[in-house]
Amino acid sequence: MNDLDVLRDLRARVPEPSSATIEAGRARLTAAIQTRPSPQTRPGPQISPGPQISPGHAATRRNGASRSWHPILTAGALTTLAVIATVVAVSVSSADHPVVLPGHPAARHPVARGNALKAELASKVLRRAAAATTHNAAATHNGAAEPSSGQWFYSKTVDYEFGSTPTTSVDEEWSTFDGKYTAYNAGGQLVVHHNPGDVIGRGATALDRFDSTATARTAYQALASLPSDPAALISVISAHVATLNPNQVLSPVEQYAPTSSSQVTFSYLVELMWNATDGEPPAAQASVYLAMARLPGVTVQQGITDAAGQPAIAVSDNGGIDQLLLNPRSYAVVGIREVSTGVSPARVASKAKSAKSPPWPPRGAVLASLAISELKPVSGPGRR
Repeated sequence: MNDLDVLRDLRARVPEPSSATIEAGRARLTAAIQTRPSPQTRPGPQISPGPQISPGHAATRRNGASRSWHPILTAGALTTLAVIATVVAVSVSSADHPVVLPGHPAARHPVARGNALKAELASKVLRRAAAATTHNAAATHNGAAEPSSGQWFYSKTVDYEFGSTPTTSVDEEWSTFDGKYTAYNAGGQLVVHHNPGDVIGRGATALDRFDSTATARTAYQALASLPSDPAALISVISAHVATLNPNQVLSPVEQYAPTSSSQVTFSYLVELMWNATDGEPPAAQASVYLAMARLPGVTVQQGITDAAGQPAIAVSDNGGIDQLLLNPRSYAVVGIREVSTGVSPARVASKAKSAKSPPWPPRGAVLASLAISELKPVSGPGRR
């Protein structure tokens, strides 16, 4: 839906104002203009420090691999005050943002209104993702089938790391769905590795078995075991993570230790989705998206590209600093990335404003990004 459609739909529900209403609005606007501060005395924008989040450590567990991430701290949020005196006030920050009318709780304070818009946009995008996932599964007719344990998958990933000289590397890997075998090229030779450890997982439930041994198969089965109702799904995951040691929740997109139960729930769902990229049960994937849409603080960022240059949608639970990336058409998980807060970790650790710190990327710069550029089932290792 574009801006004109939004305004047209809005206007259809709003009656024409009377002459008296228009005159009253014009009088308030004129009075505000006549009494406004002069340019010399007008107060500037106030800077409000953002929430302080304790740095933590996270690692991916996809196919048994681990990856460290640099802890950083969120920067303060910039708040500006604006007054608009019109008969009907409409605020639309983008074509995907909903309209907020005066009197709506979200319109009473700029920050609250902005947060409400972000939450509504995230809910809209994630509901769209759930619908697309369900539709795609129905179109393929076999999208819900669990791959066989020995099914090989080929994946090609692109890894970007910020630095004095930013680096981008490409990696190819083959692995079986159950994680028993992996393969890679080394020195021009294909090396096949056999995992002698437990690949089934231990525990009474599918979630327990995933916690014990994270593979594409145990992640698939853990997702498939979840309730289809989003509220029930959140309840099950929240109760489960409450029994875990914090170190057992190793989301690939959490640079900080979660500060709320909803963030822990989001982190665990991301971990399940990331490990199940070889084959996610579509119905469960749709339910997870609907559950994420209900979690407080979850936001989305559209119109970005991943490390491979592919278009993506980012989903985050901490203001867009740590992001899970989705394909904007299929809504499959296609990557993860970190974004700079603009503050050096060295300065954060010292807690001193005058402390010397190394140069740090500006807020919004991508620090690290891992993209899945290709992923498909193949007949064996070395096949593409």
